[in-house]
Amino acid sequence: MRENWSFEEGLTYLNHGAYGATPNVVIQEQNRFRAELENNPTAFFGLQYPKYYQSARDKLAEFLNANQSEIFLTENATAGVNTVLRGIDFEHGDRIVTTSYAYGPLRGALSYLRDRYGVEVEYVDIPFPLSDEAEIAERVSSALTPSVKLLFIDHVASATGVIFPLQSIIAAANENGVPTLVDGAHAPGMIPLNLRELGATWYVGNCHKWMCAPKGAAFLYSQSEHELSPLSLSRGYGSGRQAEFEWIGTRDASAWFSIPAALRFLEGLPLAEAQQRNIRLADDAAKLFSERWGVPRTAPRSALAAMETLPLPGEWGDVQESSRKLMRWLYEEHKFIAQFYPFDDRLWFRISAQVYNKIDDFQRLSEILSVEELKRISQQII
Repeated sequence: MRENWSFEEGLTYLNHGAYGATPNVVIQEQNRFRAELENNPTAFFGLQYPKYYQSARDKLAEFLNANQSEIFLTENATAGVNTVLRGIDFEHGDRIVTTSYAYGPLRGALSYLRDRYGVEVEYVDIPFPLSDEAEIAERVSSALTPSVKLLFIDHVASATGVIFPLQSIIAAANENGVPTLVDGAHAPGMIPLNLRELGATWYVGNCHKWMCAPKGAAFLYSQSEHELSPLSLSRGYGSGRQAEFEWIGTRDASAWFSIPAALRFLEGLPLAEAQQRNIRLADDAAKLFSERWGVPRTAPRSALAAMETLPLPGEWGDVQESSRKLMRWLYEEHKFIAQFYPFDDRLWFRISAQVYNKIDDFQRLSEILSVEELKRISQQII
């Protein structure tokens, strides 16, 4: 399977969860769109663009089990989240409920609402390690009242890999009349996804991660009658939401248009078998490191898929700086890319298992990162 990607020679890549990795056949399709654009820019934008956009949107909607009219293409999940947050009429004192697992960079968008409008943001504390995923639903549900303006919730938490029990959480939100915005950056392609059944008000997801589309391909799903508009308004303004999102000015939309090629690649794996295989590989890798390092597993396997996060042995001081230094050392000295995640004032190793990985990759990494070696490296870093 590795031959389907163009990783640099000798590199062992164990970090699909960060930015994804796009197969060669999908990159070739993206390059074809780029070539067509430059061969005749006017014809491409004036004649072909609407057809390519609608094809990508429609095939993505089918994959996500959603209506075509409910899917809008964005550049990434961050853009989708900000589109929703900027489109809601917040007032001073409005409450947003989220959790301590919320993706760090998106906390900036919530802080903006606090600073600009006086919105109150409540971070419901979710323990980690986690013993029972039902505790997530219990803690979040207890924070929901009719006075809450928005529930902003993860589907698969980036730092921990934990899958949230969304159906029970969304049901509790609906009972209290609270709209839900789901950050589903990691879910599409990693786990089965049926947006129609899930019932979130808004759902954002990346296509460039586990769906293997090029960078710059993501989506916003909206069941709401609230008239959201894209962050950039252009000639489609006033012609309906789809027209507004379809054209946001001159841009390279080849990542969007390559979504059908990514879906064809996933179908050829086939996807359902690949998803189960990746779950088993992540579990085997976590068992390996848990035993080698003498550290506990951090969540029930029923709450995890192709990612799992384990505590890194040793003392690491400034965990933000230590994560960067450790990742750099591992790449420069051993040609490995792996994710060491600063979260909750600790340093963690986040396992990501994709079809181009095998247990031998994790075995070799465990030999490089023995407890003794980690202690030596931590002393150098600190």
